[in-house]
Amino acid sequence: MAFPSAQTNSTTPIATTRVVVRLRGTVQGVGFRPFVHRLAIRLGARGEVRNVGDGVLVELEGEPGVIEQFLAALSREAPRAARIESMEVHAEQPQGVKGFRIAGSRTHDEAMPGNGKVLAFARVAAVPPDLATCSDCWREFHNPADRRYRYPFLNCTQCGPRFTIVIGVPYDRALTTMRRFTMCVACQREYDDPTHRRFHAEPNACADCGPQVAWSVVRRADTDMREPALPVVHATDARNENALRAALTVLRAGGIVAAKGIGGYHLLCDARNADAVARLRLRKDRPHKPLAVLVDTLSTLRTFADVRASAVVSLESPAHPIVLVPTSKGAAQPLAHNVAPGLDSVGVMLPAFPLHALLAADGPLVCTSGNLSDEPIAWRDVDALRRLAVLADGFLTHNREIVLPCDDSVVSIGDDGHEQPVRRSRGYAPYPIPVAASLPASIRASASVLAVGAELKSTAAWLAADQVTLSSHIGDVGSPETLEALTLATGQLEAMHHGRADVIACDLHPEYHSSRWAAERARQSGATLVRVQHHHAHLAALMAEHGLPGSTPILACTFDGTGWGTDGTVWGGEMLLGDCTGFTRVASLTPFPLAGGDAAVRQPLRGALGLLHRHGHDVSDNAIAPMLHHTELTSEARRLMIQQLERGIACVETSSMGRFLDACAVLCGGPAKVSYEGQAAILLEVLARQYPGTRMRAGYNIDVHEGPASSVNRDGVHAPRWLMNPAPMLQALLWDMQAEVSASRSLNRTQDAWADAIAPIAWHVHDAVARVVVDIALRVRRDHGTNHIGLTGGVFQNQLLSTLTARALETDGFEVLQHRRVPCNDGGLALGQALIAAHATQKMSPTSSTSRLTHHLAR
Repeated sequence: MAFPSAQTNSTTPIATTRVVVRLRGTVQGVGFRPFVHRLAIRLGARGEVRNVGDGVLVELEGEPGVIEQFLAALSREAPRAARIESMEVHAEQPQGVKGFRIAGSRTHDEAMPGNGKVLAFARVAAVPPDLATCSDCWREFHNPADRRYRYPFLNCTQCGPRFTIVIGVPYDRALTTMRRFTMCVACQREYDDPTHRRFHAEPNACADCGPQVAWSVVRRADTDMREPALPVVHATDARNENALRAALTVLRAGGIVAAKGIGGYHLLCDARNADAVARLRLRKDRPHKPLAVLVDTLSTLRTFADVRASAVVSLESPAHPIVLVPTSKGAAQPLAHNVAPGLDSVGVMLPAFPLHALLAADGPLVCTSGNLSDEPIAWRDVDALRRLAVLADGFLTHNREIVLPCDDSVVSIGDDGHEQPVRRSRGYAPYPIPVAASLPASIRASASVLAVGAELKSTAAWLAADQVTLSSHIGDVGSPETLEALTLATGQLEAMHHGRADVIACDLHPEYHSSRWAAERARQSGATLVRVQHHHAHLAALMAEHGLPGSTPILACTFDGTGWGTDGTVWGGEMLLGDCTGFTRVASLTPFPLAGGDAAVRQPLRGALGLLHRHGHDVSDNAIAPMLHHTELTSEARRLMIQQLERGIACVETSSMGRFLDACAVLCGGPAKVSYEGQAAILLEVLARQYPGTRMRAGYNIDVHEGPASSVNRDGVHAPRWLMNPAPMLQALLWDMQAEVSASRSLNRTQDAWADAIAPIAWHVHDAVARVVVDIALRVRRDHGTNHIGLTGGVFQNQLLSTLTARALETDGFEVLQHRRVPCNDGGLALGQALIAAHATQKMSPTSSTSRLTHHLAR
């Protein structure tokens, strides 16, 4: 890149170049200005750097070679948490500036110095996520000679709270909750020193001037007299080290501590104390769903888990998410059996926050969100004391205010070593997703879109210009608390982008609380409301994540639990050919009835009976009772379900792959009743992974039949061209299960021997699903030439199914798209909704308004 320079004369022997560099992305709150300052000083460049409304602005003068080196180093040497999305460079006439400085922030459009051009902020700078403590700060934390030794709130430009303390942009201390803490002389000196790593570190603090921890006792009136009496720990000075000692005393005694973290409260207990874990589960009303574990070091983690190098990369990344890792068989120091009951993996995390390191020093701790089941995480102090007093034996709090709740992120590691998000929140939110490739320029220059996700695992999203900003995890939107969390998250997105949405996107399901919320918000604000079909949104999210053009079709295998279809039935086993402008439903799982509808989520026996009934099998107790290894539901309850199916009373038709796998799990001896969504299918996957897949069994096939229609009819109702009929596979499963039941009776098998016998059946169920996906993909490629196929929807959190399907597709030459930046479950849905709504508004007439509430695109 060549730049014009000033004319040389006898007094100017060396040419000088001046450029103005505008950087967008995550470049505020990550030490970017100090980095630029150090780089300029090192290279001998002159000028200034400042935060502006949409990023960072650098005005630079120097020799042409120096400018070239500076621009190359900006991307190559940028801070680890920075993400440069775009860099614009404009040449200007030199002004003869001296030295280099960090200048004050600009927040509004104004003229550039020197040439009078207007500096327009088309969008706002990305607020950085909260960053886990860096290695330099950890060294200080563990050094007894350092003034920040064991101080729980130390940070620098490379780590510490960001998103959860930001009040406004640009990211300056005055616009964070740290503004109430006046820095001491020593901290101020660091903050003002361009050579120090805390130069302009906005949350900078120490024990003399920063936040403090405090302990308070919960006076619980327990009704469960089975719980042992725990020590009531009163601290004389209930702050700092005394507060920490009080909390550790309760944890060592088997108690439960509510501890305030970065983005909310956690509930902690000893992860090796089964009684303590049982108490936590009883109080939290979470009988089976796995609990996350906090460990102080990788060495501790390796005492009970197998940790691959790829998992370590995620565990030690700036995000410090919860990472799902396999538990060790025959571990030297195993966790309590009820931390992750029935599973062969556990979610673990390293301390992202120094206070967690102090608490976990004694050993691994259960570290779960501070809430009752199905509620959002508690984060306001007063609310936490009210909601968690019935759960905890004491509170370890601090006086740094949290502006916005942000739960822990969760990731899994695929067989290929790639990180796959399960919950995108702390450490990732609100990193924006660039979507320029998926949106034409005409759309990028028009409306802003707010998308609110669906009902479960909800997040919100804001589309403006060429990026989508996703909120932190909100949760299941079905209570006043979660609706408040949705309102708060969308309000924060609006505040970050200084405006109101022109378009609001929501799920097509008319009864979702989030859809009702969106409709009311659109009515009040005058925004256009766009209802987006659930699985179409999954498809669009995957396209955006991979930077595919919004009008280039892909084949998306969208397998999940529930999604409202355009025909008014529950979809969930869909293969869609489409893009951001529309879709065709090329294939679907053959529908089957769910007696009681949504009740089948917690009672998967309902789905199993419906599947058997639809395919003509005997559903009497004499036929099915021997296969029901778990008998949580009585014979009378089963009889009533069968009557519902026979009479068609309160039965809901579904093509859900999630409910299908739940049903197969029950028929393989899994639980007839569960306490969290997908539990039965997860246990089926655990069982299947015990089989190496070395010997194939005949008959496990899912046939492909012509569907009821090959196109979309007049009402815009999508009927699939092909149906994936599991009848042969179901028959093979029943034959094999009947044989294994007979063998187990005669051999008097142990529980482990029974699992070994059933594992091949469970594996073949997964293999059958993977093979039928390939079958449909080959047909679509033959007819349409489509070679991109995406795997999306919550069912693909199943690592075995995901791996089997991807490998089989790649063997046949397909380019397989999987999620790497947003979850395949409904946590990524808002991204797709936003893109589809943006495209849809371009097709609407200028008079479109909130009266046009439904918009689904069809081919």
